[in-house]
Amino acid sequence: MRAFRHYESGDRSPRLEKAFELAAILALQ
Repeated sequence: MRAFRHYESGDRSPRLEKAFELAAILALQ
């Protein structure tokens, strides 16, 4: 999840951010 947090730094799009976070959580489960 740290990798995703790092990607968050790009601040490309809040929606993408949430989508990536959800994808990461689902992938980890």
